[in-house]
Amino acid sequence: MKKVVSVSVDLFEQGIFDFPITYGLKTDKDKPGITIVYFTINLDKDNLPEWLYSKSFEYSVSRNKNDDAAIISICRSGEKMNIYNELMLNVISEYIGLKEFTMKQKL
Repeated sequence: MKKVVSVSVDLFEQGIFDFPITYGLKTDKDKPGITIVYFTINLDKDNLPEWLYSKSFEYSVSRNKNDDAAIISICRSGEKMNIYNELMLNVISEYIGLKEFTMKQKL
């Protein structure tokens, strides 16, 4: 099930951006303990900031052995990245994490 949220990101020397996000969760078929989070930024091409190279992202969330911490892995293969992309991904992943995962909830 896809969900729609708005995430505000304050980027140094760039201002505050409001990103309308559509996201969803799925389980990794090969590793059922890992949840894949995928999201798309719903902005028209004309409204995209110049530093944003992609509108679609995916990352995985797993737990440590003690089940007291979440591990977020954002893998990229040759994508262009910059500090603003990194900060934006960090804020969006934290927001989705707060909405979807708790320390007692199993992934």
